[in-house]
Amino acid sequence: MRHDTVNAIVAASCPAGSYPEQWDIEGLKTKVEEVLGITPPIDAWLQEDAVEPDLFEERIRAETDAIMERKFAGADTEIWRRVEKSILLERLDHHWKEHLATLDALRQVVFLRAYAQKQPINEYKQEAFGLFERMLETLREDVTGILVKSELRITPPAAPALPELPDFLTGHIDPLTGLDNSGDGDGSESQPALFGSLAGSPRAAFSPGGAATAADNPYAGMEISRNAPCPCGSGSKYKHCHGAAA
Repeated sequence: MRHDTVNAIVAASCPAGSYPEQWDIEGLKTKVEEVLGITPPIDAWLQEDAVEPDLFEERIRAETDAIMERKFAGADTEIWRRVEKSILLERLDHHWKEHLATLDALRQVVFLRAYAQKQPINEYKQEAFGLFERMLETLREDVTGILVKSELRITPPAAPALPELPDFLTGHIDPLTGLDNSGDGDGSESQPALFGSLAGSPRAAFSPGGAATAADNPYAGMEISRNAPCPCGSGSKYKHCHGAAA
């Protein structure tokens, strides 16, 4: 594609079979700089003997090839191939949409060719083919210019910042009292009783990890069945509440 673009640029300014006096050298230099981003010494080449358009094509192709080789040497070739494919597909999609819009506009007016004693369908085919050829030429120039003038910079992804976590208190929660009875000394024993099926009941007033005593049970002198509801109103059985000290 790159070589085809160079050949097309040179051929447009220096048609085959023409004399050097007829060449558009200024237009060639402007087009090469605009599309390829380089300024080759074309004026110096003109001073050589037997100058032909093929000489311009060969030397301009050599300069663009050298630029791309330096880019390939400084980066992974596989990455460059993916970049080329991505750019080509993106620009092809763009130019193809414009081409379809142009064809739609052409269909709206091609019937006017009938007033000139021409077949609209034949005129449409000829115009559409010319538009397609120009689209391909524009696509080649666009993709070639982007690849030659662009620089590939690969930045490694930054490591994600981890949030600052609070200090955790480790412990073992007594399922009856909801208190920490681990005794690991990290201060978690002083936390309020927030867990456990009986948290908030008089049972939670017992010392963490310790066994309840008869002095802690105000109903010790009463004859209460162990499976009966505890008189304290906790809703638990007596044997699971104050009766656990018995």
